[in-house]
Amino acid sequence: MAHHIRPGTTADLTVATNLYMQSFDKETLLDFMFPSRHTDSTPFREWVARRFRMRYWTPGYVLTMLDDAKGRTVAFTWWHIPDDSLSFRERWLSLRKSLH
Repeated sequence: MAHHIRPGTTADLTVATNLYMQSFDKETLLDFMFPSRHTDSTPFREWVARRFRMRYWTPGYVLTMLDDAKGRTVAFTWWHIPDDSLSFRERWLSLRKSLH
């Protein structure tokens, strides 16, 4: 069973949102923040999607996806690179910086 790790793209944000929602289905804090999320997941979904979109376009955040042998995404990670570790190009000249 081979898995494939790859860089995430904007096309992966919806899948990452779905995986996040599934992974934290029984999280008490999220029940407090979104009391009706089990009957109407829209506000929670929008919150997660907005957070992931902002993260994707913020310099220093890296989305990584894990696909199974059939090409289905089964996991994701967000990595945060400290600002001190960003190169000059990443910090000042990247597309992500100009859109933020």
